[in-house]
Amino acid sequence: MYGRCLVAAPASLASMWRDASDRARVPMEFVSLEQLSRRPTTIRAPLVIVDEAHRVATPAARRYGRVAALAYRAPILLLTATPVRNRTAELVALLALFLGTEAEHADSALIGRCVIRRLRSPDHDVPTIVEAPPFRPRSDRSIARALRSLPPPLAAAQGASAPTLVASVLARCWASSAAALDAALVRRIQRGAALRSALGDGRLPTRSELRAWVVGDDAMQLAFPFVAASVAVDTIPAAVDALQRHVGAVAGLRVLVHAQAPRDARWRARLLLEICGRHVDAVVVAFTSYEATARAIFAALKDKAGVALLTGHGATSGAGSLARADVLNALSPGRTPDHRLDVRLVIATDVLSEGVNLQRASVIVHLDDPWTPSAVTQRVGRAARIGSNHENVFVYRFAPPRSAEALLHMERLHRSKRSAAKLALAPGAAAEALRQTVRRWTLPGRSRSVRVVAACTASRNGFLATVHDGVHGRIVGSARYSPVPVATDNPITLARLAGAVREVERAPPRADEIRAISRAIDCWIRRQRAQERAGDTRSPSIARRRVLGRIDRVLAHATTSELGVVAARASRLRSALASLRGAGVERLLSALAGSEQTDRSWLDELDQELPSIQRPPVHSAAALEVGVILVLRRPDAADPADHRSSRAGSPFRSDSSLD
Repeated sequence: MYGRCLVAAPASLASMWRDASDRARVPMEFVSLEQLSRRPTTIRAPLVIVDEAHRVATPAARRYGRVAALAYRAPILLLTATPVRNRTAELVALLALFLGTEAEHADSALIGRCVIRRLRSPDHDVPTIVEAPPFRPRSDRSIARALRSLPPPLAAAQGASAPTLVASVLARCWASSAAALDAALVRRIQRGAALRSALGDGRLPTRSELRAWVVGDDAMQLAFPFVAASVAVDTIPAAVDALQRHVGAVAGLRVLVHAQAPRDARWRARLLLEICGRHVDAVVVAFTSYEATARAIFAALKDKAGVALLTGHGATSGAGSLARADVLNALSPGRTPDHRLDVRLVIATDVLSEGVNLQRASVIVHLDDPWTPSAVTQRVGRAARIGSNHENVFVYRFAPPRSAEALLHMERLHRSKRSAAKLALAPGAAAEALRQTVRRWTLPGRSRSVRVVAACTASRNGFLATVHDGVHGRIVGSARYSPVPVATDNPITLARLAGAVREVERAPPRADEIRAISRAIDCWIRRQRAQERAGDTRSPSIARRRVLGRIDRVLAHATTSELGVVAARASRLRSALASLRGAGVERLLSALAGSEQTDRSWLDELDQELPSIQRPPVHSAAALEVGVILVLRRPDAADPADHRSSRAGSPFRSDSSLD
């Protein structure tokens, strides 16, 4: 259909996408998300695919604007297993790439059509995830007390101090391992020495210097919280004194932690060997957010055969350096691993948790808890995916020390983020569940023009019906069918109704039931047609209003001889603006609205930009026809035809919340 495509994905996935392009014989251009963070791309294609799209869910980031620029020039497909990692605003930002400001007001029906979630089904053989009880190291209250009692660092912007943030960041490292905390304290001491030297010279470091001090690949590591500090020269002696107190306390804490790090690493290594012993023939992948944790555990196990380490800096084993591709070949299906590389345990940072297939692994170990529960899903999803030959994937977890957990409130944080993700993705999950359920009801060989009407026993009253435009089908329904049903295409309501079906009844629906349901469906179709004719009735964005206003001004200032031509162009541009959506369009309109060009040049630029935007085909509601009607009856309910019953005794009262 499109002929070729442009794929935007993390750089580590380039080879995987090129292999897929060769197998499918579809030409593909590739641009990394890292490259888009640095500069825009001039590559254009009739289809844009963004893999690991959750990395593009921050509108303030440069890569978001550059992906948005790609999205308004061509249809876009966003691929991710975790579109919501922290808050529902991330899903809104992703939908806005092609819906524009409409994403902020998207209802469940629209989200259900835009978000497709694959669920387990007979067609998709995915291993069952089996979780074991967590391992928890002994807690050291002296470390917790030292973290809580750290002297405050230099004040951040506007003179605010951040001792709580410091303790939280260091507790995150401690929750991974004593080695990770030790490495973080060393970096903190080193940065403190560099900053003390700068202050001793009577100057403050530049922002670029401060950024250069943030080293390592640990995503949660922060520089001193005074990176935005604004310290007057006459206050430098006080700043040096505060810095020395803070760094001195950090050094004292480091002495305490450094003594415990080897013992903690050996304890974790011993448990990893125990897990490998429980699954003798299995390949085990152990994930951590911190490279220091991975290296400390690997150092305790490197004399064991079949153990490999993989981080952002490369791969290694006890015998020496390895190629990253060799480790991936040993873990991926369909690849021929090097017969000399018998990998049984891979200790990896989260660089391996996205975009790779590790179906040969059947045991996943969380050496620490990621900051977001979606990262847990990403890790397990490397092995528990289509193409695995394993019936089960076993998951083990190292819980943080209780004292560290008390500082972080990690369990509460994960519950909150899971709840946000579940709520945001509920329409997509319901729509997929509905498709899976209704697919089993398909009657092969029937023409779409033939109306099928049936009744069934269900745990609730209502109806389901299909409507189609000759190409695509839609499902509507209601949690009541009498006396005044109101049809909806809300996927959550429809999934509950489909799940309520028990068995088909022999007796067909009554004529009064069908009349009431037909009226409800007709009303729904009329609403769809009315909305289609009315277009988007919401207030346009500020940028859109400014562009429309300037078009009006250009038309008002046109001379009599120009009026006909300018009016035709203005009408065409208004029509284009009314139909265009997407964050890229809004950003383009913001730039055009602030342009200082003359009216004629500005109109030429607007005329040149808007027609280049390609929109996917729109299926009109005018051709919608009803295909199937299924009446749901609750056996113990009163006769719905009896409208004389009071509201208190109505059999539909308990279902009213579904409407």
